[in-house]
Amino acid sequence: GSEMCIRDRSHVDTSIKSPAIFTKTNIEGTGMLLDACVKFAVARFHQISTDEVYGDKPLDYDWRGFTEESPLQPSSPYAASKASADLLCLAYARTYNLNVTVSRSSNNYGKWQHTEKLLPKIISLAEHGQKVPVYGSGLNKRDWLYVLDHCVAVDKIIRHGKAGHIYNVAAGTEMSNLTFIKLVLKILAKDENAIEFMTNGTKATLTFSQGRYKSVIRKLAEKHPDDCQIVADNEDGSICAHVPVAWIRISPPKQYTEEQRQQMGERMRRNISANTGVWE
Repeated sequence: GSEMCIRDRSHVDTSIKSPAIFTKTNIEGTGMLLDACVKFAVARFHQISTDEVYGDKPLDYDWRGFTEESPLQPSSPYAASKASADLLCLAYARTYNLNVTVSRSSNNYGKWQHTEKLLPKIISLAEHGQKVPVYGSGLNKRDWLYVLDHCVAVDKIIRHGKAGHIYNVAAGTEMSNLTFIKLVLKILAKDENAIEFMTNGTKATLTFSQGRYKSVIRKLAEKHPDDCQIVADNEDGSICAHVPVAWIRISPPKQYTEEQRQQMGERMRRNISANTGVWE
């Protein structure tokens, strides 16, 4: 059998307000899954992590980006909890010879994303005629990765990744939050006057609005260069190269029966079991 650790607590602002929840879910929860894998001889475990474990750099910092060998310097309780979980996974790989891999991705976006995340929050506020807050200058930079591209990368890592290794996953679509918000408002045909600059946030919120996150997909690019092209290649670097942002408000997520969920789970297990070679 195989195990993939996907569900976690992943909202930075919430982790600042309630860090203990993240410790319990992301660290203790991952530990429990790893223990179960050892106890029941699960053949494969994949940990989905975040590039935020590397911390951030000043906006004017000149460098290619974080690599898989970059030191861990998490800036928030959320990032620290994910870094801790990553280290647990790697420790189990060495101690128990568990076939573990870790992927660290940039910001994801896609259908039915939780409204606490930036993209659906922008859409929801703008559609209801409310102001879209920008903390600090809005010049902090992030890379934006379409969720299905992330899934493709994870699939390749699960089938070919080497035990005990870490793989960065990114799209190369780095842009500032302010540019990102203006772009989404443009697609929604909303005026930029909807933007409201906030200077009265918490010290932590304002601090996290000033940095730059950028990771390099060195390992994946070496093994699958044709699959690692920049996702959004249109003239304005739009993160909406795949789908219009209107998906958020089309219809609710599809509801599956328990039988359908079991069938999907079985298909996933069969796909993961079809391991056809390991990267060196």
